Amino acid sequence: MASKWGLKEKLASLQKMKSTLPTVLGNRIKNFTLEAFRKQGFTDSGFTKWKPRKKNKDAGRAILVKTGKLRRSIKVSRANWTRVVVGSYGLPYARIHNEGGSIDKGGRTAILSFKSFKRGKNKGKTMFSKNNKKASYSQKVDIWAHSINMPKRQFIGRSQRLERELKGIIDGQFRKILVK
Repeated sequence: MASKWGLKEKLASLQKMKSTLPTVLGNRIKNFTLEAFRKQGFTDSGFTKWKPRKKNKDAGRAILVKTGKLRRSIKVSRANWTRVVVGSYGLPYARIHNEGGSIDKGGRTAILSFKSFKRGKNKGKTMFSKNNKKASYSQKVDIWAHSINMPKRQFIGRSQRLERELKGIIDGQFRKILVK
């Protein structure tokens, strides 16, 4: 027999929500992060566009997307009632892109190979080449220690807009069950 206010049914619905809600929230967070790649910027209280590349040799390509590996690395790693964790996994360069900073490169010695063209459209030019039979000559060079400054291009992190959306989802789920 159903109770007067349907408490048993509402409790059963709340138990079901307890197992499904974290997955819904995790997927929303993941989709919010992927939106940053589509919009080319991050939304917190307002939208912040990513800094463009210094060398625009790939003018038509989106920023932070060359192979799509970084974007595909965004995963929901944990979704339970106490914690939902979404992040980029398996890529050491994800953090420096998200937070910005300086990358220190140590000094090293390298062998550079060149090819001299004797005919064709590049006749008289010498260009970098792979170190193979086609290379005209190779040269040993010292590469000095240097730093690379990476601008902050945040794609994941705390966002006021996302938190409002998540609270709305949670509120909507509770209202749906309690108003039935």
